[in-house]
Amino acid sequence: MSTEIAVCRAKGQNLFCSFCPTIVALGRKKAAVATSLSPSTIDRLTQLGVFHPSRAFGRPLYSANDLWEFVQSNPLPKGAARPAPSRELCDGCQLRFGLSRAEAAQALDVSTRSFDRAVQRGLVHSKRVGRRLVFSLEELKRFMRDTTCEVVS
Repeated sequence: MSTEIAVCRAKGQNLFCSFCPTIVALGRKKAAVATSLSPSTIDRLTQLGVFHPSRAFGRPLYSANDLWEFVQSNPLPKGAARPAPSRELCDGCQLRFGLSRAEAAQALDVSTRSFDRAVQRGLVHSKRVGRRLVFSLEELKRFMRDTTCEVVS
């Protein structure tokens, strides 16, 4: 069973779920909610080089694993509350060997049209199963790794 860290949408919350492999990246606002920070703090941390977002789709996408590492290594000040990570596999978090086009776009927190453009440009590779295109989580993680850039101030 994969223990990759992601943000669980199935619970209707933006909590880190230790078994949920469905989210690979988060946009700026969702990254702020997941880390209990403000979007402007996310921007400042990006400028300081703490986060290295991918800008392949024209807006910053933050790796869910990088956000998890930040949450684990930076406790909140006394009195501040961050929801505890869940250790259960919730109903909406099924382990998958491949994602459909819509699921892959949701995993990267982009529209299906933007995801289709990335596939057409050859940035994301797929496998064909029958008539369907299937995208592996490893491929989406590779895409995030390869398109992540460092911010130069």
